[in-house]
Amino acid sequence: MLLTLALAVGIGLVHAQSLQAALQGVTTDGVLAHRQTFDFVVVGGGLAGLTVANRLSELNATVIVIEAGKDDRKDERVYDIYKYGAAFGSDLDWHWPTADGKAIMGGKTLGGSTSINGATWTRAGKEAYDALPRFMGGIQGEGRWAWSRMSDFMKKSETFRAPEEWQAQLGAGYNASYHGSEGPVQARYTAGMYRGAHQAAFTQVISADGVQNISDSAGGVAAGVGWSASSLDGDNRRSSSATAYWTPIEGRTNIAILVGYMATKIETEGSSTIRAKGVSYSGPGGNGTVYAREEVILAAGAIMSPHLLQISGIGPASDLQAAGIASVLDLPGVGRNLQEQTMNTIAWPRAEGYNVSGAGPSNMIAYPNATALFGNSSTVFQEGMTANLSAFAEAAFKNGGAVTAEGALSTLQIQADVIKRGAAVVELFLDGGWPNGGLGINMWTLLPFSRGRVVSSAGAVLPRIEPNFFSASADIQMQAAGVRLARRAFGTQPLRALVRNETMPGPEVSDADEALIPWIEYNFGTVSHPLGTCAMMRREWGGVVDANLTVYGTSNLRVVDASVLPMQVSAHLSATLYGVAENAADIIKEAYEARRSGLGHSLVSRACRSARMLFW
Repeated sequence: MLLTLALAVGIGLVHAQSLQAALQGVTTDGVLAHRQTFDFVVVGGGLAGLTVANRLSELNATVIVIEAGKDDRKDERVYDIYKYGAAFGSDLDWHWPTADGKAIMGGKTLGGSTSINGATWTRAGKEAYDALPRFMGGIQGEGRWAWSRMSDFMKKSETFRAPEEWQAQLGAGYNASYHGSEGPVQARYTAGMYRGAHQAAFTQVISADGVQNISDSAGGVAAGVGWSASSLDGDNRRSSSATAYWTPIEGRTNIAILVGYMATKIETEGSSTIRAKGVSYSGPGGNGTVYAREEVILAAGAIMSPHLLQISGIGPASDLQAAGIASVLDLPGVGRNLQEQTMNTIAWPRAEGYNVSGAGPSNMIAYPNATALFGNSSTVFQEGMTANLSAFAEAAFKNGGAVTAEGALSTLQIQADVIKRGAAVVELFLDGGWPNGGLGINMWTLLPFSRGRVVSSAGAVLPRIEPNFFSASADIQMQAAGVRLARRAFGTQPLRALVRNETMPGPEVSDADEALIPWIEYNFGTVSHPLGTCAMMRREWGGVVDANLTVYGTSNLRVVDASVLPMQVSAHLSATLYGVAENAADIIKEAYEARRSGLGHSLVSRACRSARMLFW
């Protein structure tokens, strides 16, 4: 009886403490949140943050999310996919400037970039995911980050709508075994779907150039050409992480989102092993701090997560001290290994009498691998790529993009092997009706070898971003080859008959390196797919988190966002990152349940001891 009573009281106290939510729902009241304690504190209400927060709220645990942006779900710039681009440069966009005069866009709103991006829903090939374990010293294709597990987590995130008959007739493919049917994110082929002869003509000519036609690229073979889906619901409205992972659960009493407040510091304690005890924030209601019983989870993205770590004293000690920041944990890889893709647009006016019907987003994409991109010269490119890896690694180290040249070389060798295994190296995104009502190709390099960094200083609201674009010669070679392939495609019948003469870059810029490369370097823009700055890889190579996404040297601080990917994948990032976040959520839930089980065992032991003392 006494033992039962002791157990009931002990376990009851644990559950009561865990279920006590300081606040719930979306709030702008930073004062109310101040000094409140939650089991989990999540920084960033974007793709990864809301996914993880949703899954953790399924537990007997309390969760708070801190989001710098507002709740803009009712803003037409967010929910209306046909307003794509209206948010760029606005209050909904971080619009981070880079050191070289470019800018990287990112959603500063609930849902993060999933609330303002192009909604393209693609996965990379199996070879990219299978390489991830190697960055941790594992074996190709083994472990929970390899394709066999990641594909399950990606499917867990989605409900995929099969193409309608008219869409299938246009070429939109579907293999039910590749897709999820019960996940939060809604994915489908666009209801308006551009129609006309140019998609079929593009597929025909690009296939003749060695790019295989793939009806559904979600099954692990992605280097090819075909129709791509979008993250849109049945009403053709954007299915963002906010609408997919937050809207259905916002009535839960154990989860809250504080919007309009920027995290300013991770509060830590300890010396040999650092424990994150909470997060401080600032916003219109002033400053405050929330505390974490269990874990702090950074999900602020590849720019802001390393920035927050650095301004909290976690990063390269010598750099932080030089920037006026007291070092808490010397972790040299924080902010390094930045990878961003570079894009050029090639454009042709439509031929007289050729009309394009339908509406966006565009859904026809070609993903050539090195063999298709370089044709007979592919062996020369790959041999040159391999021979120059040491030079690329040395450049990354000298530019601040790597902790050591030796570590960078190890990671670049893995990337080179992924390319040799057939991964796509550029993307040719076919646009109907743009630019200027014509047809166009947005072309970017998918797997750049250049490495940059994110650098913070004391008191800075935003970090300095140094991408070091084209510091590896292979990147400009792939970029130039991608432009040439696009031009070759539009110069080939039947596609040639649908357009007039090229206007961008125009006939005055030839395919010769001496003409094309300067045009590329002057006119390129960023794709806004930054990643790698808190990489999941070996610490001595410049890694920041381990395979469980725990920051090295800490006990309860994790990073879950694009920054943990050690290299780019040959796809748009959203589908992959939902898989990362679902995977991470499982890891965190397993750890939480193990701790709860251990606590329960401890309570039983204490109760037994108390019972024995009373009995004696």
